[in-house]
Amino acid sequence: MDVSLGALRSRLFALRSWDSTGATLDNRIRAALNLALDRIAGDIPEALVPDEEHIVLYPSVDGSASTVASKVATFNDDKRLLYFVDNNAKSIAAGVSITTWRPVITGEWDGVMHLEITDSAGRIRRRQSREWFKLTSNAVVYYIVSLDRPMPDRILGDEGHNFRIHQPEFFLSDDVMEVLEPSRIFDSTRQQVWKVATASAYRDDLLDYQGTTEGRPSRCWRNRHFQLPPPTEAPNVVEINIDKPTTEKQSGVVPSDQTAPIPKDAIRARDVTGYGTSSSSSSSSSGGTGTPVPGLGSTPVGTIDSEYGLDSSVPAAPPYSATKMKAPGAAYRWDSDNSLREGTWAIRYTYVWGRRDEEWQQSPSIAPGGDQDHDGDFDLSWAYETDSVTSTVSRYTGISDPVWESAPSPATLIEQKDLDGTDGALVLSATNIDSMLGFGDSAFDRYGRSGLRIRYYVAHIDKKSTGVGRYNAVETNEKFYLLCEVEPTFDHVQALVGSGIEAPEGLTSTNKIKGGRVVWNGSQLYDYYRPLRHSTGYYAWQVYPHQDSRYELDFRVLRLPRKYIDDQDTAPIQRDAVPCLIELALYYVSLDDGNDQTSAQAHLARYHDLMRGFRQRYANVGGCVEPLPFTGYRSRNRYGTFSSSD
Repeated sequence: MDVSLGALRSRLFALRSWDSTGATLDNRIRAALNLALDRIAGDIPEALVPDEEHIVLYPSVDGSASTVASKVATFNDDKRLLYFVDNNAKSIAAGVSITTWRPVITGEWDGVMHLEITDSAGRIRRRQSREWFKLTSNAVVYYIVSLDRPMPDRILGDEGHNFRIHQPEFFLSDDVMEVLEPSRIFDSTRQQVWKVATASAYRDDLLDYQGTTEGRPSRCWRNRHFQLPPPTEAPNVVEINIDKPTTEKQSGVVPSDQTAPIPKDAIRARDVTGYGTSSSSSSSSSGGTGTPVPGLGSTPVGTIDSEYGLDSSVPAAPPYSATKMKAPGAAYRWDSDNSLREGTWAIRYTYVWGRRDEEWQQSPSIAPGGDQDHDGDFDLSWAYETDSVTSTVSRYTGISDPVWESAPSPATLIEQKDLDGTDGALVLSATNIDSMLGFGDSAFDRYGRSGLRIRYYVAHIDKKSTGVGRYNAVETNEKFYLLCEVEPTFDHVQALVGSGIEAPEGLTSTNKIKGGRVVWNGSQLYDYYRPLRHSTGYYAWQVYPHQDSRYELDFRVLRLPRKYIDDQDTAPIQRDAVPCLIELALYYVSLDDGNDQTSAQAHLARYHDLMRGFRQRYANVGGCVEPLPFTGYRSRNRYGTFSSSD
């Protein structure tokens, strides 16, 4: 059975005795199917196909332990920065240090590890880390951690305080809706980790308190919810026009039919001022008016939402323009050989924090180059790039998956101009989240150390039949894929200038610079295995006992199904649950008609009947209930020829 969006839409049309009248009706059907899919995920999760999730737990670090022998002190009077010293008050990275312990600075500890700092009065101060990094000051190397909140007092180096570093919780992916028990520890014991109720965990005091209870985890429970605030402004996009008269770029929206090619008249002109000099030739783009998008009438310019269609309530993307600039090098030209074919692009970005363990961080098709570690000193990392743009900026391919990612920003749409083989690169910039969090002043040591990074995602909406770029046999749709990850305080233009590559006029103006500015020339490919997800936040999970070593946990989970976007998209649901999906979609379609309440109730009743039958078949496949004490099985128990074990 074909359960793709196109096949299901045709089936719904047949059941309603309708014919497609165009994009508007097709999108109504798609919206109904997405609503039905979301509801089925909640009503009958058994209809979803299970998946796997892998989590790594890190052991605690006690500063007073003989293998660590370290303390913390305030770095350069900044109460949001702590550095590590040995028992002789020397930096642990100094050549005379008497300890060999080092914190992890490759990103896996960022945000995940918390600190308990014991002051001189014996009071324990609890802080969450933001970023772990190294810094050289006055020829001395320091290991430093930035904090979520400042310490109340300065800590002098010769009066260092004791500390404990620990991971109080772990986070599953944002699309995990249910954990199927039990999970297992991936080691020789194959220890089962059973899920218990959150209230029960608190009543039985299964919580970690200052490391008093550590061991091999056997229980887990869901705790708090965390969400990174999303960016509210669309990225600024500039197409460099090389040695050509100044032109206006055009701003617009994608029609609500996200499966159809974007019409030329759906791009609306707008008065803009970009980097450098502003354009004066905008008589055709006054007021941002233009030809209405087909099927939307006079709908105002909005933004792309790849999952939920056109969002006209959000202001249009900031304007972008091309100015007459002299580009001295290939870095500012759209690559004509090993690059994507120029065309129409949609671009948006997210904020990310933390990095998953190196065992589970890369997509299948890419790998980090050499033995380079991913740390905060890598200002820019492309999803896939065979050659480095500069010698110090992009040294390898591959991007670690984050622990947390925000919902995406509004999208900016740009249609590249065909300039006879001299097409310019695209310059992307976003809001500087480091500045918003107090980490954007270069006069301070905490500059750029918020732990947050910016991820750019691109959707190849359409490609030119001819033009610059050799990779033309690629998919074009409205799905966004990961392009690069960049530090918010990083400026690619300035980095290129520092490497000896002259910047085009206008791009060096500091008052025009936002955050995470990147020069993209098409040779850096997006990661097909890392599509954009609209995150609604993450649930924290805790284990008991608190882990005493590094453990890998394997979970069977149910994930929220991806939204239908393209006609070939197929949701991961059981085949025999498709009638439930169709009846529920017909219910929403009938409601959408407004005058067909009788049919709506009939479809809803049939859905409930099908749902009950499905749950009876799949909720308990074995047809029995295994007795299990609250504490779980602690030893192997034999029942005749059968057995049950931890």
